[in-house]
Amino acid sequence: MIDVHDPFVITPSSFNPKKNTQRAVLIGINYVNQKGELSGCHNDVLNIAKYLREVQGFKKENITILMDDGHHKDPTKSEIMKAYKKVVKESQDGDVVFCHYSGELTGFYVVI
Repeated sequence: MIDVHDPFVITPSSFNPKKNTQRAVLIGINYVNQKGELSGCHNDVLNIAKYLREVQGFKKENITILMDDGHHKDPTKSEIMKAYKKVVKESQDGDVVFCHYSGELTGFYVVI
């Protein structure tokens, strides 16, 4: 059972920032101007990014954000696959990788 009073830690105490890297792929799809448009997915991603930087110590340049907001790369299948393949290729033993998806979840799967 999860105790909500326990601290939530993404980066383990064994992480060595001199040798290793924290990386994240954050995806937020509101389906802008489409039937069934959502309203909170972009905020989810921006809040998670802020938390990763300010609380977990992730560097901005190691956080990939894909959102259908007109400011970031669009979260197309191609861009999502590129982001996941890149994080896998760049990561090594001891690195921390965090992936977050906010949006509808119908028939979504990733094979890397």
